[in-house]
Amino acid sequence: MGIADAEFWRITPRQLGLLAKRFEGRQKREDLLVGLLASVTANYSFCAPKEPLCPADFMPKQKSEMDEEGFEPETDEDLALVTSALLSTISVVAGH
Repeated sequence: MGIADAEFWRITPRQLGLLAKRFEGRQKREDLLVGLLASVTANYSFCAPKEPLCPADFMPKQKSEMDEEGFEPETDEDLALVTSALLSTISVVAGH
C-alpha cells in the first residue's frame, strides 16, 4: 500500500480502511486499463472475434465484485470475514 512497516502499525483502523479503498481504486483503474488494451488488441487482431470484446471480458474480478456488491456485514462473523480478507490482501502487498 506504499507505507513503511513501522507506519503501518501506527495507523488507526479508519486510516487502514481509507488506505485500502485507495489501493482498491488504484487496482481497479489498472485492471480497466489492461482490460481496455486487451480488448482493443483482440478486436483488431488478425483473427478478430465475431462479437466485439469489452474490457470487462478481461477483468475476472469485476464479475465477482458485482456479485458481492451491496454486501453489508450483519454479524460479528461476517465482519471478521471481511476484515480477514482485507488483511490478507494487505499482507500479500506488504510481502511484495
